[in-house]
Amino acid sequence: MLLSFGHWKCTGVSSATVDSIYMDYDTQKVPYRFYAPQAVHALHYDLEEISGLAWYREGELLAIQDESGKVFVLSTRGDILRTVKFAKSGDYECIEMIGDQVYVMQSDGDLYSFNLSDTDKAESKKTETAFTINNDIEGMGLLDGKLLIVTKASGDIKGNKIKGKGGYLLDPETKKLDEKETFAIQKNAIDDFIQGKRYFNKLRDFDPSAVAVHPITEDIYVLSADRCIVVMNADFEIIEVIKLDRKTYKQPEGLCFSPNGTMYISSEGDGARGRLMEISYQMK
Repeated sequence: MLLSFGHWKCTGVSSATVDSIYMDYDTQKVPYRFYAPQAVHALHYDLEEISGLAWYREGELLAIQDESGKVFVLSTRGDILRTVKFAKSGDYECIEMIGDQVYVMQSDGDLYSFNLSDTDKAESKKTETAFTINNDIEGMGLLDGKLLIVTKASGDIKGNKIKGKGGYLLDPETKKLDEKETFAIQKNAIDDFIQGKRYFNKLRDFDPSAVAVHPITEDIYVLSADRCIVVMNADFEIIEVIKLDRKTYKQPEGLCFSPNGTMYISSEGDGARGRLMEISYQMK
């Protein structure tokens, strides 16, 4: 059943101005107007706590929320097209799709995998990974055919200690996590990067809530629930940091791209309806 709950267009910069912290980034490196998304869609109340987002197919996205153990198939306008039950209630935080296989991870690192069919239920397989609740997993994307998982809390796993937040690769076939991190992001490195900015030169926290690899540039976008995005190149070097406006991105926790580079960011409602932001790729 299609559930439509209203949509509206953003036609200007809203509260942001030319001398705003929300515009203090290089649009040649990151060709998106985060301060003026193409559209902002209000989500159904069932998605007030939307926590993960993935590209599915033309015109459709996959989403999960914190508690229900359901995958929501959404239109790119945010309408719920159908739901698929895959597990009992739990703290589900991130979702990704490879072929016809869906992967959902809980905050404690437990991974659920299943085939997405046309039915309203799926038989999922649960795999315990090397992550624990101390890692507080919220971000998962796709890099070189493997699942790229970023820790929100500690970047340490058994046998591997790092400074900062860790990005690890997991083989979707074997369900094995690499013993060493693929990259690490330290807050002081972000602070050093933004220190020279004119307006956005102070970051309170960095708590990764989503990660996605750009389908065209292959840059890696790491979203923080603290309303910022760190962009790295394919060599995992920081190339830009963007501050997001709280009025639009109340509690951003999901991020994905369409094949043509359109970006989708989902935000929890924090007591209200969740939102889905559509941000056009400004071709260079």
